[in-house]
Amino acid sequence: MSLGFIFRQKSFEKLLSAVKENQKGLIVTGLPEASRPFLLAALLARIERPIVYVLPFSRDLADFKRSLSFYLRIMTPDLKAHLFPALGDNPYIELPPPLEVIAQRMKYFFTLQHRVPRLTLTNLLGLLKPLPAPPLLPDFFIPLEKGQEYSRDNLLHLLSSWGYQRQDVVNSPGEFAWRGGVVDVFSPWQSFPFRLEFSGDEIVSLREFHPSTQRSVQRLERIVLPSLNEYSIETQARESWVKAAHRFRQSKNIEDAEKKIRAVEEGSFFPSFNFLAVLDRTRFVSFRRYFQGALFILGDSQEMLTQWPQHLKFLEDEWRSCQKEKRFSPPPGELFDLEGYSWLVNEACSWEEVTSRTRQIIHFSFQSAPRFDNK
Repeated sequence: MSLGFIFRQKSFEKLLSAVKENQKGLIVTGLPEASRPFLLAALLARIERPIVYVLPFSRDLADFKRSLSFYLRIMTPDLKAHLFPALGDNPYIELPPPLEVIAQRMKYFFTLQHRVPRLTLTNLLGLLKPLPAPPLLPDFFIPLEKGQEYSRDNLLHLLSSWGYQRQDVVNSPGEFAWRGGVVDVFSPWQSFPFRLEFSGDEIVSLREFHPSTQRSVQRLERIVLPSLNEYSIETQARESWVKAAHRFRQSKNIEDAEKKIRAVEEGSFFPSFNFLAVLDRTRFVSFRRYFQGALFILGDSQEMLTQWPQHLKFLEDEWRSCQKEKRFSPPPGELFDLEGYSWLVNEACSWEEVTSRTRQIIHFSFQSAPRFDNK
């Protein structure tokens, strides 16, 4: 059977009409988990609105993307899904986010500074952490090209302040090294590091090289390097954050608060600052600022309606533990967009297999099939 049968289904026509009329709070039922990538691809083939598809924490975004890609290749081959993973699930621990997560989020921001992707795959932890404000996004990337005038010393300072680790020789993503007029930097977006050769302040050569053999892989005309931080490192931004942070100083956490504030003033950022940076709401915004007019879909909304309150309680318990330990730590409501969560529950389109809710419902007749492994 051709996959195009879905476009002739009355339930699909009803869903398409409701989406085009911008109806709020739709509930779509009769959707086993395996059917959702198929229906999502079909919907993307018929509407132009950006879609933000939100999965439960327990689902792997990359796995869903792989399932979805099969249907996208058939129904809308020019469209690809953009992943926006969560930076982490606990802002109250001093552990840096995984580099691969930072790299994926920076790829997303790089796209977002130019346009809202047609399809975003994310989860609530990714979506509800406030995003850097639109004017800040270009500051997270530096385009460089052969023949460009750019100070080697400024580049070295920028890489260090962006979170790249200086080494004698680069071997892994997130590292940089230099000797004389040669700067090596391993972007987390690349399979091989870059080598930039300077003559004075002019970039005279750009290439990729193999870190084991030091041999060139290919010569390049231009590159883009991403920051490894989601916050501005400029003096004005640090001063603005310090003013915002003073609101959360208390007598019982004053020692830790002063220590962290002093570190930021000096440009020595600590791991949890990836979350604490959002205290400066002049530089961070709700996801709704970017996705005006987008269609939000909660995949397996029943699980999310249970999952998020449980996780919020976990975060509140973590925050109370920080208070007991006299650590500087704002409550979860300052670090996540709780109003945005309420908005999603009321206005997003919910996809479920079965439901007990009584809002406007569109029902499909997909059926779960037992897994068969031919051994």
